[in-house]
Amino acid sequence: MTELEKKLLLTEDEYDYLMEHLGYESPLIQKPITTQVNYYFDTDDFSMNRQNTTCRIRLKDGKYTATMKKHASGSDQSTETEMEIRNGLESNAFTDMGLKLHGELVTKRCVVLKDAHYKAVLDKNEYLGHKDFELEIEYTPEHEKDAQAILKIFKDMLTRRKCFLAYKESAANLPSVPSKSNRFFEKMSPINVAEQKSISDKKQSNTTAFDYSDPDDYMRGYFDSYSG
Repeated sequence: MTELEKKLLLTEDEYDYLMEHLGYESPLIQKPITTQVNYYFDTDDFSMNRQNTTCRIRLKDGKYTATMKKHASGSDQSTETEMEIRNGLESNAFTDMGLKLHGELVTKRCVVLKDAHYKAVLDKNEYLGHKDFELEIEYTPEHEKDAQAILKIFKDMLTRRKCFLAYKESAANLPSVPSKSNRFFEKMSPINVAEQKSISDKKQSNTTAFDYSDPDDYMRGYFDSYSG
């Protein structure tokens, strides 16, 4: 069987954001979150993996399924072949080949979009003490353009999210806004100050001169001019 899929690795924040907008309450949801476990088999020197071949037994809904998956390098395409299982992880086609069980990967999967031609899922994966997140879109050969369009929609959502967070972060770090008077005096260059002084001197050439160095002296002179 040929499988076609597009993938996008996500940060935990991006995963949480998409789950919040496309999660349980979204009308796009087809089913709740499900759990599946992948058990990976390989040689001691991982020669199968180096040949872009995955030997996997998947446990889902209480049932084991063995699959050899050959990945086409640089392509969305992979070819899957179902393999024999006799006794779960203990006795199967992979153990017959001399392969060993190297570990497991647990996936929490949420289907966010599905029809007859494509399916988009959000996966949370835990393995070897690590976790990662991804968007996966499976599609039929004649609907690659649809899959590309769906992928673009998700990327656009995340781009807008990043732009918003960047704006929010920059806004939070903006310096405090100076008062109007501070802004006014910051604009007063030495030239402007000299010009303003010249204008002031002309206006006061026919009036009593006051010493402006002390505001109190100025106010006393101002009131004295109006006294008896």
